[in-house]
Amino acid sequence: MKTNPEMMLVIESLLDSYRQEVESSPTKPLTKKIYIKNTENFVRWIAGSFHPGAKTRILRKRVKNK
Repeated sequence: MKTNPEMMLVIESLLDSYRQEVESSPTKPLTKKIYIKNTENFVRWIAGSFHPGAKTRILRKRVKNK
């Protein structure tokens, strides 16, 4: 984890507020989805449960080993 548990609670609360703001905006649905997903990934990265490119590396290994 890149921060303490108390700060994660604040970050997750802010993420919920951000989601609501994005959903209520006049932005196109796909754009909303991208904004929210990228922000969720950033919060997951802070929490230590997301590693950029990890899924891609796993898929490359599987293809290589076939």
